[in-house]
Amino acid sequence: MTPLEHAIMTRMEMNEANDCSVLALAMACRIDYHLSHVALKMAGRKNRQGVFPEHIKKATEHLGFTLGPVIRPKQANGSKYTPRTIAEQFPAGRYLAFSRGHVFALVDGEVRDWHKGRRYHIIKVQEVKE
Repeated sequence: MTPLEHAIMTRMEMNEANDCSVLALAMACRIDYHLSHVALKMAGRKNRQGVFPEHIKKATEHLGFTLGPVIRPKQANGSKYTPRTIAEQFPAGRYLAFSRGHVFALVDGEVRDWHKGRRYHIIKVQEVKE
C-alpha cells in the first residue's frame, strides 16, 4: 500500500472531509496522516473543515519543517500550470501546490493527491524544507 493509499484509508476511518491540507502536509513532510491531522489541529484546524495557508505554515513549523518562498509558476505561453502539467517543472524536492480552495503535495515530480488529473490552476507553490 502506498503512503497516499494509506492516508486515504485513514481519512475514511476518521470520517474526515475537507482535509486536503492534512493529506498534503502528510505527503510533503513524509509523515503519518494522524500526525499531520494533530499538527493542523494545533494550528487551528477544526475537524471536517478547511484551513487558510497560515494554518498550514504554523503546522509545518510545529512539525520542524519550514516553507520556502512563494513561487508563482507560469508556463512559457503565460498560462498557469495544472496538476497534470506541474510535475515537469518541479522534478525533485517536496512542495505544497496551492490552487483556489485546494492544496496538494508534489513530491519528487509526482502529484500526491486524489485530484491528480484535474485542471485546477495552480496559484502558488512552496518548497517544504527540513
